[in-house]
Amino acid sequence: MERTTGVEPTPGFIATLTEQMAAVAQELSVWVRTAPRTLVELEQRTLEVTKELGNTMLAGACGLLAASPPAPERPCACGQTATYRRHRPAQVTTVLGPIAIARAYYYCAQCRHGHAPLDQQLGYCAGSTSAGRDAVLALLGATADSFAEAVTLLDTLTLVRVCPHLARAATERLGQDRQAAEQQTATAAWGDGTLPTAIAAPARLYLSLDGVLVHTAGGWREDKLGTVSTTVARPVATRPGAVELHAQELSFVGAVADAATFGQLLWCAAARRGALTAAEVVIVADGAHWIWNLAAEHFPAATQLVDWYHASP
Repeated sequence: MERTTGVEPTPGFIATLTEQMAAVAQELSVWVRTAPRTLVELEQRTLEVTKELGNTMLAGACGLLAASPPAPERPCACGQTATYRRHRPAQVTTVLGPIAIARAYYYCAQCRHGHAPLDQQLGYCAGSTSAGRDAVLALLGATADSFAEAVTLLDTLTLVRVCPHLARAATERLGQDRQAAEQQTATAAWGDGTLPTAIAAPARLYLSLDGVLVHTAGGWREDKLGTVSTTVARPVATRPGAVELHAQELSFVGAVADAATFGQLLWCAAARRGALTAAEVVIVADGAHWIWNLAAEHFPAATQLVDWYHASP
């Protein structure tokens, strides 16, 4: 169909989905009756056909956005005007698998660059992956024991297969984004005094911090890690009437940085958790001088405790 004719694309979108759904239902009914099937097999096959339908639906929905008659000209980032050339296909990998989108492509003769406005609207680059798939992959990469396990989980959950290198890249991008956001918060707090947005403060907030030497491309450096948490008292099964405190609702901040920089990051993390208005702040750590110097600077009213391991004879 010529994309400049203005033909309403919705009926074709609905017809395509209806036709595929009928074909999939027919195929599934035949498959079910060809042999005895277990519930596991039925679940797996149903997930597969659902993914196929979802892929078609997602690609079709993107196609609806791309089907509007293109404007003959659009502003270019260089300040000049880009002209419509043609519709060019682009592929992007999503949580439902790869989809192809034919979208309007514009070219600027002044700066000799082309662009597709729909790419900016949808938030992807041709040949890349969707933000939704990257978010899932980064979450799995950050919580699984390895990137290989992360992609195995992705395959199990979404039936999308990727290599571990993509899991690592998505996870590292997430880490870089989080690091940049944390640094921006610290810069604002120490610059114009903009305080982090805080949640309701608990009666008591616990902070703990430590450091460990790690070998980096620049040599040995100290990787500092801090936690912010509350606690909950739980009964001890082996000692009737006794209770133990357990950390909960943990927030973490880490950086391979000097003590001053890390201190600002930890202060912001604690401020977000309500440290500025909490009834009591307790800091538990070992005896390192830099730790208690930061405690005195950023949390002068806090209760300071040397952890049990280092306090024990």
